[in-house]
Amino acid sequence: MKTFLIFTILFIVAIFAGLVIVQDPGYAYFSYADWSLEMPLWLAALLFLFVIFSTYLLVRAVNNISRATLYLKNKFQKRARLRLLKKTRLGIIAYLEGDYTKSEKLLAAGIPKNTSPFINHIYAAQAAFAQGDSIRGEEYLNLAKAEEPAATDVIDMIQAQSDIKHHRFTEALASLKRISLHNKHVLLTLKTVYIQLGDWPALFDLLPQLGKLMPSDEFTLFSLTVYTHFLTDASDMNIDALNLAWHKLPRATRKDPALIAIYAKTLIQFDDHQLAEPLLKHSLKKQWDTKLIKLYGTLKSDKPEKLLHTAEKHLKEHADSPELLLALGSLCTECALWGKAKDYLQETHRLAPSKDSALALARLHEKLGDTGKSLAFYKQSI
Repeated sequence: MKTFLIFTILFIVAIFAGLVIVQDPGYAYFSYADWSLEMPLWLAALLFLFVIFSTYLLVRAVNNISRATLYLKNKFQKRARLRLLKKTRLGIIAYLEGDYTKSEKLLAAGIPKNTSPFINHIYAAQAAFAQGDSIRGEEYLNLAKAEEPAATDVIDMIQAQSDIKHHRFTEALASLKRISLHNKHVLLTLKTVYIQLGDWPALFDLLPQLGKLMPSDEFTLFSLTVYTHFLTDASDMNIDALNLAWHKLPRATRKDPALIAIYAKTLIQFDDHQLAEPLLKHSLKKQWDTKLIKLYGTLKSDKPEKLLHTAEKHLKEHADSPELLLALGSLCTECALWGKAKDYLQETHRLAPSKDSALALARLHEKLGDTGKSLAFYKQSI
């Protein structure tokens, strides 16, 4: 309908123009230098319209060719991108399936002409690491880091995980320390690395953060392990390091019998009986523990009778404790109470024969001059 209307209007205009031209055709005169041209006005008008229309057609043809060229270019580029994406997709699938050789090959093939090959570099690195080729894996990671500097933390984590898998814990720690954001994954990975390196002071410092991440029961057991190793490592240095480590422990933790035993035993080894005695005495008063009473029996003092008196207070509730009887026997020996010492030691050896009770009896009989019994008990203590 619209086309018919346009042609109708053009037809009417043409009839009107024809009538005008018949009455007065007019003329057009063009002159340039020695050259001139004269023609009817209607012919000049037609030529002008022809030029305009031809120019329009030429411009339109050029535009159409340009659009067609661009369309074909985009189509080819799209096909190329789809091929690259397909290789990347298949490479990731192969990685997840455990076919690391195929995965790396496909991912590497998807890198050329890829405007953003970051994913290819990351997965190709992990595929190379999985094949045991750390050099090629690091090359991929360096390319990924150069392409996407903001992803440095992610890349360092991948490097650390590869090092952990191949038991390169020192290198893994270096990568983890470069990571700026210590999220849950990073902290738990640090925990693993520190355990493998036996770096208990570092784990000790990490405990406050780990306490927010680990289940309560699991953290309680883990923290006790850390405190134990932390204190044991300090005991291998000197008494100042030991005391410093002890006072670094949380106040509630310093009430744990296992840790008190480590601390007190080391104090006794460093010959600091004056510090160990009140610690053991107070701890045993608060809670009974066989390891602590056994350590109490090894204390030395200018007044061993006082130690013996304190230890004998526990007989009321723990008369059948072999550890208490052993401690009392040892303290009686220090007090030269040979009869009581013999009674206590023989009773503990009867209740629970052990190398410690046999050794204590051997030494007692040696002091009493009974060489035969002393040698017999020495043999039992071996």
